[in-house]
Amino acid sequence: MKKVLCIMFIVAFVYAMPAYAGKYLTLTTEADCNGLTIKGTICGVYSHHPGNLLVYTINVNGEIITGEIWEKIDFDGWACLPVSFYIPLNVEMCGDVHISGIIEYYGSYEEFDRGDICETYEFETFVSDCPCYSFCPRTPGYWKNHPKAWPVDSIAIGGKTLTKKQAMFILWCPVKSRKNIILMKHLIAAILNVASGSDPSINDVIDQANECLASCFCDKDYKEELKNMLDVYNNGEDCH
Repeated sequence: MKKVLCIMFIVAFVYAMPAYAGKYLTLTTEADCNGLTIKGTICGVYSHHPGNLLVYTINVNGEIITGEIWEKIDFDGWACLPVSFYIPLNVEMCGDVHISGIIEYYGSYEEFDRGDICETYEFETFVSDCPCYSFCPRTPGYWKNHPKAWPVDSIAIGGKTLTKKQAMFILWCPVKSRKNIILMKHLIAAILNVASGSDPSINDVIDQANECLASCFCDKDYKEELKNMLDVYNNGEDCH
């Protein structure tokens, strides 16, 4: 069972607050096996100060993730607003995971103009029992060239059950501009990846793609959207 520990940010070692800047209060973190959520309240921002920039460095079991978050401010004078940011942790999250890091808060005059540093926060949290997957996803090109690696002898596509030979024919079929063929190639690969032990979180997209292919009213833009999601998964960008 996942255990999510929410640990209050430790007050930072740097504190400087220009006249135009706001201040974050009661910052907390909530982590799970996919990402980190930062919550808090920002107070005291003037109208000529349009936003804030958070620059983060996160250590996930020794792997470093860096990035920036821009927060636009939509009020004048002294006031307070709740804020919440989600940071995907696109690294292997297997078993017990230790997450720590530093967040620098800048008062910014425009997006990605850091302005002056206002505060720095350190944080630490833990997540337990994250699932471990034994197989990194492979592309349609891999599966068409490695028939002996297939974990199944038949596969369901668009409401029809295809033999391995029929599915291989689709993988080798010229793509040209046929959206159905392109989508089927990535769908076959995703199904084989999950059957081989990859992260099953893609199953919802697999179901949507199968429903789309089984329907006479699935438009080309939706097919393209589904294909793109399956393509990202099959290329294993989050698998290390």
